[in-house]
Amino acid sequence: MEGIRKMDQRSEYLTEKVRFGYSGKDIMRMVLLGVLGVLLVESVFSTIESFTITEVLASVIILVPAFLCFWKGTLGPVFRNRDSSAASRIAEQLRLSSNPKVPIASLEKALGMTKLDRKVQRLIRKRYLKNLVYDEGKREIQLSVVSEHMKEDWYQRVYCPNCGAENMVRIGWIAKCQYCGTLLPDRNEQKED
Repeated sequence: MEGIRKMDQRSEYLTEKVRFGYSGKDIMRMVLLGVLGVLLVESVFSTIESFTITEVLASVIILVPAFLCFWKGTLGPVFRNRDSSAASRIAEQLRLSSNPKVPIASLEKALGMTKLDRKVQRLIRKRYLKNLVYDEGKREIQLSVVSEHMKEDWYQRVYCPNCGAENMVRIGWIAKCQYCGTLLPDRNEQKED
């Protein structure tokens, strides 16, 4: 794994983008791109003798790739590692939740974080978190995939009368078979038949 500790791929709320630490390749890339960025900036300032419009434009054209090299090589990985850590902490709290709707205020309290609603939205948008929806009006996260201990309390197994497929349906909710689209009966109705 070369120094990278990948997250458990069975996590319901983390994407494969989440990882921690830097591999040898990452460190080498960070150093090389950082040095390249510094060399490009240094070359710009060492060649400017007078500030003519062509020299300034040429300098700007060289400074843009220099900034991108520096960002990609040094600052980008640091921010990605920080986002991975935040996503992991949030996903762990969501996994422990017994409710499919988790208020942001309770997550902020449990994690000791502030402005978590903006952070969750950003992590969803940047594809660090998956299988959840942020409801801005209610300030809560709605889980679209539930953990095993939640399934026992909130969901029931219902078999489709048309194709016989097993479906997990939230207790008290009306649903269609995920395979054939047939309206599923209430579990109580199935027991009576």
